[in-house]
Amino acid sequence: MTEQQLSVSNIAWPPGQHDSAVALLLSLGVRGIEIAPFNFFRTWEIDDKLLRDFKARLDDAGMICPAVQGIMFNVPSAHLFASTEARSVLQKHLVKIAKVAGVLRARACVFGAPKLRDPGALESDEAFQIAVELFSSLAPAFASEGTALSFEPNAAVYACRFVTTTSEAIDLVAAVNHPGVRLQIDTGTIFLERENPSVLTRAVEFAVHAHISEPGLAPVGQSGLDHSPLAKALADGGYNGSISIEMKSSSNWQENVKRAIAFAREHY
Repeated sequence: MTEQQLSVSNIAWPPGQHDSAVALLLSLGVRGIEIAPFNFFRTWEIDDKLLRDFKARLDDAGMICPAVQGIMFNVPSAHLFASTEARSVLQKHLVKIAKVAGVLRARACVFGAPKLRDPGALESDEAFQIAVELFSSLAPAFASEGTALSFEPNAAVYACRFVTTTSEAIDLVAAVNHPGVRLQIDTGTIFLERENPSVLTRAVEFAVHAHISEPGLAPVGQSGLDHSPLAKALADGGYNGSISIEMKSSSNWQENVKRAIAFAREHY
């Protein structure tokens, strides 16, 4: 992993601690910060000026934003499968997200949202086709902004019932077959679903972004889980995309961030 690849998601520190977090990252030689927009702005009414001003703050600090995440947080009327109307809300919101990413020059928009993709009583083939059709229709909007919707497998333990493994996510992205929709690698999913790490070597072809994470978004590197096979599989596949540390905030977030960065550098 090069220094240019590494970033940390802003969900690792409390809202309002952005400047302190940027100063800490810079002191540790990290220039990337993944942004969860609602976490930072506290609203989805984010106009272009607000985004441009924020991008200027990042530029002035010498920081980049390789990805945005939490892109469906607090959008309760959106859903992938519940109804045509809910799918329309989802589609319109994701078009807005693509524009946000375009201003921030983020190359990936992480789509997790396990509860917003519950297929209910739909047969798996029907749900898969609906998803492929929707994401295929959205792909040009993301590509035109120089970004991609980065589809993330979510483990079943998070109440996800559609695309719970990396292999299934690869199948979905391959079916869409457009640079505007790519794969999100998530190491926490690999651990929770007990996937063979070799799936990551196959995933590299489709991936635009990767999360170093652990079950429950626990502090990275403190659980005793062995990341070495995952790092080796990514290297074997020739992965050279962005890599972000993803973990929850805590009262001792500064120390957790320091330890996670050291762990990521040691293993990836």
